[in-house]
Amino acid sequence: MTFVAVAPVAFNVLEFQEELTDRKFLRPYLNDKIVVDVLERIKDRADAGMSKYGVPMTREDVDTIGWLRHAQEEALDLAIYLERCIRDYEKIHKL
Repeated sequence: MTFVAVAPVAFNVLEFQEELTDRKFLRPYLNDKIVVDVLERIKDRADAGMSKYGVPMTREDVDTIGWLRHAQEEALDLAIYLERCIRDYEKIHKL
């Protein structure tokens, strides 16, 4: 069996993969529309990534620093989007 340590517990990767495959882990959340909507958006983003790049996130051609830099760029974009929304809100509410 393959186990992965995840602070503060360890879990069985094969059991988790089985849960993902048959979607048992989703059952408690299926009555929560917000959670379902977020899960659908995650699936849509994964599909878009596969269409655009043709490889899954498990690809091995990007190292950890590359992934961190990509995440940092996304975070910087988010900061810009948030600033735009703040300015729009302030303008609308005359703050």
